[in-house]
Amino acid sequence: MSASTKTPDQLPVGTPATSSPGAEHDSLVLTAKFLPIVAHFVAQGDIRYYLNGINVRPLAGGGVTICATNGHILGVYRDLAGVCSQEVTLSFGSKVMAACTEQIDAERVVVLRHGRLTVLDQCGNEVCIQAGNPVIDSQTAFPRFEKVVPAAEDLRPGLVSCISGRLLKKLARAANSARKALTSNSSRVGLDGLHFFNVNGDVNKCTVAHIDVAPDFLAIVMPLRPVRDITQPLPSWLQAERGAA
Repeated sequence: MSASTKTPDQLPVGTPATSSPGAEHDSLVLTAKFLPIVAHFVAQGDIRYYLNGINVRPLAGGGVTICATNGHILGVYRDLAGVCSQEVTLSFGSKVMAACTEQIDAERVVVLRHGRLTVLDQCGNEVCIQAGNPVIDSQTAFPRFEKVVPAAEDLRPGLVSCISGRLLKKLARAANSARKALTSNSSRVGLDGLHFFNVNGDVNKCTVAHIDVAPDFLAIVMPLRPVRDITQPLPSWLQAERGAA
């Protein structure tokens, strides 16, 4: 089998592969430590296969956005140092993601080299190479996060909607990843705070979430239909107990 007929994972490192799947995205460069922040929102085994990866889009003002969603929660981060020539959705394996979180204080990057996702250390050495074509080819466009982000003038501080604990857990994990990526070793304790904003107090609208240490991150969380209406802020048994005291 000649090099021209081999798949990207069969090609030796350094082999020209301009005709390989994903080769048109070989200019892509991403800051490794930011990817784990949004990776928590990637769908797992969703029939909408374009949601099973991280979407990368160039920004007009420089840098890229990295975005992931499972249809119920969306996380997006602006990587100002990121580079991509055109939008692409990529599937990240566990080994590549682990390499992004190792030595997180060092400036590792993720690139597409000969159609394969590759993690490079600060000296340009290859730390991890993902076999196979990572590009998720889809005829359906990745969801536009801009369409679900409420207007800034409609946002009010506070959480008013009923939110799934499972989605809150994803937010907590993202906040922990941001804390590790964006703070020094000496100051990482207790810096995984979350801020919530509601849309004009409407419990049926989405919730906007920010991570305290990550000003370039934004999450949109869809509300649950509550099992019961809560008209009293405190449980009735507690109010009765206070009255009896």
